[in-house]
Amino acid sequence: MLATDADWHFAAPETTLKQKPPATTKDLPEQFRRRLSNAKLLPLDQRYPLLSVVISTNWNISKAAQKLRWSRMTIYRKMAKYHIHRR
Repeated sequence: MLATDADWHFAAPETTLKQKPPATTKDLPEQFRRRLSNAKLLPLDQRYPLLSVVISTNWNISKAAQKLRWSRMTIYRKMAKYHIHRR
């Protein structure tokens, strides 16, 4: 037996191609949402100099502090707060 057009059910193209809303942090698993909320980033104008100077001084915090004109404790606090660790 051959199928006829009456046997097939086609949806109109505009009803099958609905756009999904953009993904948000609510779409992520709980562990990633928690991690994102805990890891607040420094503004780019502070984060970039901190990372570049610490790396350029081979993680010598005293030299990095001198170059940035920050105290060593400020560097340690910012590194701890923003989870910047030497690997």
